[in-house]
Amino acid sequence: MRRTNIFEEVERKNEEKRTKTHQYASLAIGAFAALATLTIVIITQKLFNYVIIIILLIIMLLVLISGFYGVTIYQITKSYLEKRKHDELAKVHFKEFKILVLQFSDFTNNLPDDIPSIMHYIKNTTPAPNPFLQINVVWMSFIKERYQYYTGRFDKFDGTKDSLVALGKEFESILDMYDTLYIKDPVNAIRNIGQDKVPKQYKEYFNKARLKYIAFLNDYTNFAKVANEDLKEKEEHDDFLGAGNIFRIFRDHFDFPEEL
Repeated sequence: MRRTNIFEEVERKNEEKRTKTHQYASLAIGAFAALATLTIVIITQKLFNYVIIIILLIIMLLVLISGFYGVTIYQITKSYLEKRKHDELAKVHFKEFKILVLQFSDFTNNLPDDIPSIMHYIKNTTPAPNPFLQINVVWMSFIKERYQYYTGRFDKFDGTKDSLVALGKEFESILDMYDTLYIKDPVNAIRNIGQDKVPKQYKEYFNKARLKYIAFLNDYTNFAKVANEDLKEKEEHDDFLGAGNIFRIFRDHFDFPEEL
């Protein structure tokens, strides 16, 4: 039923476009006929000179063009102006985006008060018999290399919205990787073994690191909401989401890590 409604909505919008085009064409034909009549009257009454006739012919041509191609010309012009506006806004938002991305470097440097380091503490220094030796904690060099390669691409930002979209999606894939490999997977493994077996001080360290990371995610989502509002555009999507959804450039929602 939902799918049928989507098709009906798309067909309705197409019909509206056809109706508007027909209306413009009808108006243009009427205006052209009026101008043609005026031209004939001027010629027959010998009230003209060649400049006036040329001007009238040019106006008649423009009327016909605007009538039959006016909707297309309007849409092309509107798209161009919107793109130029979004590109200018993208340059502004890129500056704040870059600051946030560079802040994330703190989470790739294996600092002792960050979640990955605390996962290593739990795995390697929990007193014997240590039940957490079996959990897999990926070394930070993996995410750090990916992150450093990514930041090197900042120089390729060309000042357009499309370029900012690409950078945003790639950075969010790094956030997903960090969240999965360094937070969710080891935390789930610890919970399966037993949270009650984690030394109290490590739980405290984890929760402090967790709040630090959540603060970063909050800064990012606040930025994302503002940027999305500035750069949003209506997109027609023929899918289960329905027609006319708002396309989001930056993710403005994350699942925050829970306490151990």
